This record gives sequence, structure tokens and C-alpha cells, in this order.
Amino acid sequence: MKFCPHCGGDLVNFQRGVEAGTSTASGITTKPVVKYDQMATWRKLVEESNRCQGEPPDVSALAYGLADQLRKMFDRAHGEPVKSLIHLAVDRKIVPEGGALYMAAMSNGQAGPQNLEYFKARGYLVEDDHVRAIDDVPVGRAYGALDYWGGEKQFRRWHLSMPIRLNASRNGDPYFMDEGMICFGATWVDPDRLNEACLELLESLALGVKRDDVIAKPLAVLAVQLP
Repeated sequence: MKFCPHCGGDLVNFQRGVEAGTSTASGITTKPVVKYDQMATWRKLVEESNRCQGEPPDVSALAYGLADQLRKMFDRAHGEPVKSLIHLAVDRKIVPEGGALYMAAMSNGQAGPQNLEYFKARGYLVEDDHVRAIDDVPVGRAYGALDYWGGEKQFRRWHLSMPIRLNASRNGDPYFMDEGMICFGATWVDPDRLNEACLELLESLALGVKRDDVIAKPLAVLAVQLP
């Protein structure tokens, strides 16, 4: 697996000039860095999440911390849109399990009710009696929540310049999803809706898009500004 902050395995560094900060329940630390080191970034985030895993932080505290990180980026942007990488560490796996069974059971992207219940129980995103797949990769509910939040239908609501950039693959660079880790791209036009946007983002994961079931509880959030 490409991203392994736990064991420090072979990771590809995605290096650009950026500034980064970590949002925690207790506060925000914004620290300038010369390069974005993918491995170091995730190690830092996993360490932060491990410190609170027994009791996930308050969602609103994390959300407003993330919003404050992004506002600081606007202070440096001199009126220009802000390009960001949003990193999320959550309390459970968000990539579906059982890919071999998925390939065997699906026929033209469709499966019977019994199989669909199996897929749902293992975290697959099921829509209209289909397991949703992106570029032939079956995706989970976390992907669906993020796509709903910042995809074609809603990105303008949060004053984003375009839909967020998602990659359902474990091996994406820099956007990816693996274990309890997510990284996606978001370009913000202005900071006017940041509080609402960040709160809705994290609540969609913590409570479900329809507020009917937990997808994954956020443990730590980090925003990185791209040039």
C-alpha cells in the first residue's frame, strides 16, 4: 500500500511549496514549511488522531479549526482563490472490503438484494440497487458523502470554484482514500461560507448525509495550501 504512516513503508513524496496547520479539538497550530512531505504530513496526522481515538473530538471544534486554517490562507492570498489539500483522519476504515466478491457477484454493475446487503454491511456505497464504482473502482459511503458535499450539485453553495477533486484509489497522489485516511482537493473562491462548509463536511461523515447513520468520526483535520 502506498500510504503507510503506521509502518513508515515506501511512500512517494508529493512536494510543493506550501504552509500547513493541524486542527485539533484543543486548538490550531499553523506552522510554515518549505515542502509538503506526504509521509511526514500523514505521520503527524495519525499521531494526532491516536491521541484522541478513545474519545473523538467535538465535530464543531474540528470544523471551526479547519475553517480558521483556511481563513489564514486567504489572508496570504491577496484576494486570489485558495487551492487546498484537505486531510482527514477518521476512526474507521472507509475503503470497502471484499473486492473479489464484488467482482464475482456483480453483473453489469447490478446485484441481487442479498448481495447488496452484504456490500452495505462492508461499507460499499449502494445507490439504486447498484454498487457505485468510479473508474471501475467500487467506492464506499465516505466517498459518497464527500462527493455529495462538494460535487457538481453543491460545490457552489460553499463558494468553491469547481467540484472537489477526489480519488477513490488507495494509490492516488496526492488525492486518495485508504484505511482511515482521506485527502481531497478544494479550491475556494472566498472565505464567506467556510464555517458552514466545514461543519457540514465533518457532520456528513460523523452523522451521515441524511443524519441517519455514522459513516466515520473525524479525529483530526489538516489543510495544506497549494501554490
